[in-house]
Amino acid sequence: MGYNVLFGAADIDLSTIEAIKEELRPVEVEINTIFGSTEIKLNKEIPIKIISSTAFGKTEFPDDTDINFGNYTYHTQEDKKPHLILRTSTAFSKLEIETK
Repeated sequence: MGYNVLFGAADIDLSTIEAIKEELRPVEVEINTIFGSTEIKLNKEIPIKIISSTAFGKTEFPDDTDINFGNYTYHTQEDKKPHLILRTSTAFSKLEIETK
């Protein structure tokens, strides 16, 4: 599954995911933002791994870490195997990731 945000804005709410069946884990979602703005909401109860790449933009993570250029990997529950792997690519854009 994937999302592309080009020259626009998007709110992607993945916080409604409460559980992912054992046989389906991990689920991978790719989100690309180019010349735009994206807000992603995640369920903090689900172990999630976020693999981000940013160039000439800003990616903000739930722990208030942000990157403007380069790669960063974030875990919501580092001690558990992720149920969801989120791969993000941000170029000339802003990506904000928050948990609730």
